[in-house]
Amino acid sequence: MDKSGSRILCVDLDGTLILSDALFETAVAVLRKNPLRALLFPFWLIGGKARFKRRLSSMCGADDLEFPFSEDVISYVRGKVQGGVKAYLVTASDSLVAGKIADRLGLFEGVFASDGAVNLKGAEKAAFLEEMFGTGNFSYIGNDSCDIDVWKVSDGIVLANCSKKLEKKVRSEFPSKEIEVVGKPRRLSVSCAARLMRVHQWAKNLLVFVPLIVAHKYSNPGDVFASILAFVSFCLCASGTYIINDILDAGNDRRHCQKRFRPVASGEVSFPGAALAAAFLLFLGLLPALFLPEGFRAVLAAYTALTFLYSAYIKKKVLLDVMCLAILYNIRIYAGIHSIVVEISFWLFAFSLFIFLSLAFLKRFVEIRAVGKEVVRGRGYAGGDREIIAVLGASSGLISALIFIMYIENSAHLYYGNSNILLLGVLPIIFFICRIWIRAFRGEVDSDPVLSAVKDPANYLLILIMAALFLASGPL
Repeated sequence: MDKSGSRILCVDLDGTLILSDALFETAVAVLRKNPLRALLFPFWLIGGKARFKRRLSSMCGADDLEFPFSEDVISYVRGKVQGGVKAYLVTASDSLVAGKIADRLGLFEGVFASDGAVNLKGAEKAAFLEEMFGTGNFSYIGNDSCDIDVWKVSDGIVLANCSKKLEKKVRSEFPSKEIEVVGKPRRLSVSCAARLMRVHQWAKNLLVFVPLIVAHKYSNPGDVFASILAFVSFCLCASGTYIINDILDAGNDRRHCQKRFRPVASGEVSFPGAALAAAFLLFLGLLPALFLPEGFRAVLAAYTALTFLYSAYIKKKVLLDVMCLAILYNIRIYAGIHSIVVEISFWLFAFSLFIFLSLAFLKRFVEIRAVGKEVVRGRGYAGGDREIIAVLGASSGLISALIFIMYIENSAHLYYGNSNILLLGVLPIIFFICRIWIRAFRGEVDSDPVLSAVKDPANYLLILIMAALFLASGPL
């Protein structure tokens, strides 16, 4: 029995039992299979919201949905059930989804949900529960203003994961009722925003400065400023695309030992909130691009389009995914070229393509290593692919060292007075490749190789050595 004395506890689903919304979850699951189905959504909505929910739910298999549960609410409900209270899951989400969740948790006597004809929300839910249990014969746990209609006919009120604003409103509207608060409201902290935007990934965008450096344009203030604008533009647009990727991949991320803590996957940020943040960042990223040459804007558009294609389709395809990742790295160098309108040697692109291909293979290797012999969810790889991926990745990195030697032999003398000194630069390159792959085999590289590389102090020493060698070679 709860504080209100009720022997019946009705539990909401969206935002209460789960830190998400089943409607958005099913919509994303459908789009993940075929993004073009978004064009059909407006037509499906013509039949009403309940029918729309049923259609989406019927298209989702058992493995398509994985929800971020509110552990506070689950603990609360479990405690009440153990105390003799009968719990019922009552939700506006479709019954196909609600039933699966109830079966998984094993806490509920029954499930009442939208059925394709009736959208069980707000006043509809209040009338249903009043008829089912009688006025004042049940407690209700919810999180939204639409639940006020239900609390009007309930005995006890339990607020779950709700805002202070809603709590204040409910307390003022129901001064005589017993009110409990469970869980914490969503708050977008600076730390959460940084993780949502993957600020640490901005290190990749430093590649836009490579053309500025290798073309010896760093003494030109205009070119330096243009490169900075290109960097800012890429950082903002890349963050927007990362968020879209997190939305599409939320289900798989929740099954991952590390990725499940990402803001979207964990429920810290809602799908609609994440989508708005992505759109806003993409818009902000376009603003600096307006002050750069048209070629840069074309490259930025190509990067954004390819990233969307990768998130929706390519990352599920063996080998094609790592090649796409390597190209996305290289596009940043192209962007730097077009931001200052300069020509760069073919050797730079060949070198960067293979070293980034190695890092792309490394990313997949770490993911495969983490699952053992199982299939990597949302990817095209299985545990047995680990050895061949390691061979392909390490050899790609070593090929980049070979290309560096070929550059020194064939073209470096055109740009450096003592180009033979650069031959020593092969050693830091080989050291970097070998070291990061050895660390990966030891389990010292997490699912984000870029972050691991940024955290490794040895890599900064390698950068200083390479910089010293280029300076010692006497740029012409």
